[in-house]
Amino acid sequence: MSVKSKVMLFSHICHPDRMSGAEKWLLFLARILTGQYEVVLVVPCAGMLSIEAETAGIRIVIQDSPLLWSLYESSPAMHQEFAKQEASNSYQSLLTLLHMHRPDWVIVNTAVNALPAAAAKKAGIPVAWIINEILYPEAHQIDAVRIVNRYADWIIGISEAVLAPFKDSIVNNKKRLISPSWNDTELHPEKWEENRRYLRAVHNIVDHETLIGLVSGIVSAHKGIDQFINMAGRLIPHFPQAKFLIAGSLEITDYFNKCQTLAHSTLDPSRIIFLPFAKHIEQLYPALDVVVVPSMIDEGFGMTALEGMAFGKPVVAYDSAGLGELLQNTGNEEFLVPKGDVDRLSQTIADLLQHKDHMLEIGTKNRKEAVESFGIGIFQNRLNNLLQEIDAVVHDLKKTI
Repeated sequence: MSVKSKVMLFSHICHPDRMSGAEKWLLFLARILTGQYEVVLVVPCAGMLSIEAETAGIRIVIQDSPLLWSLYESSPAMHQEFAKQEASNSYQSLLTLLHMHRPDWVIVNTAVNALPAAAAKKAGIPVAWIINEILYPEAHQIDAVRIVNRYADWIIGISEAVLAPFKDSIVNNKKRLISPSWNDTELHPEKWEENRRYLRAVHNIVDHETLIGLVSGIVSAHKGIDQFINMAGRLIPHFPQAKFLIAGSLEITDYFNKCQTLAHSTLDPSRIIFLPFAKHIEQLYPALDVVVVPSMIDEGFGMTALEGMAFGKPVVAYDSAGLGELLQNTGNEEFLVPKGDVDRLSQTIADLLQHKDHMLEIGTKNRKEAVESFGIGIFQNRLNNLLQEIDAVVHDLKKTI
């Protein structure tokens, strides 16, 4: 019986009570890989990601290391900061960790997680580096690309927008497009109708009312929560059957307080509902009738937009890089709004509210388009092509030992 190859995955964060899109994506990938490899997940601390992974039978190792935000920001400081990190005890600890566990290859997640990639390269271990974010388009962006290229054997981008700075002239044939997907069985579709009735009943939302939702890991400015509330404030006087839900980690910050003040300034604040982070999204999305994603930053992808489509919902979003790309790839150009244009966002939602009979049709189409463009079959094909390359490299390396 052949021994499984070992892959070590490095997460840049592990929040105690929520999961970012990058964490969800890494967990999904780790679960898929367990069918073929021995998987070890390295996290900086215990949290929701490590708990979920451990529940799935994935081995957890806790090892903190500094993040290189200046690389993501395309800052000229990245070289000095990275040199300092490579001379640190954290770097030596990573080398020791790799020596102890001896993975055959590693995955590092996000652009800021550079130090594990450098340590693995130093140890002669192949590196697949997942880039989830859009590198800042500053003058030193090319330097950030060169650092990733130096330490990565494969550069996995979750959208064309993410991969755009990685020119072939620099990275040769290292680029691979593999977007996040989902597993229907984990979403328990047989419970969607029951979950819809339950959540709506808890918040006194009756059948003829339309629930418009924004789902986020955290209530933060770059996710456009204030944009959503301003939109709600404009629609509330004209659509008495519309209610609005914001789901995200309700950490008490100045921005959260600002959002609550905005909500209270609307004609009927009771129609704007705040909920904490949704650990089990299958208990949340079925209750919604429309999903809104008003991201104010250039997103590498649009995880909540894809989730909304997977649950068969109409999705309206700001045209924010990878988020806009996702809506275009699923035939939703008419539901793309220029970033920050609350008037246009409000009008797009108003048009949906005036044609409620079309919502189910749009949602059904979204589900079909999402499966065709981002479903598990597409994901598995792209991943398998990459894994064949990785397995061949690992096999050749083992022959030389």
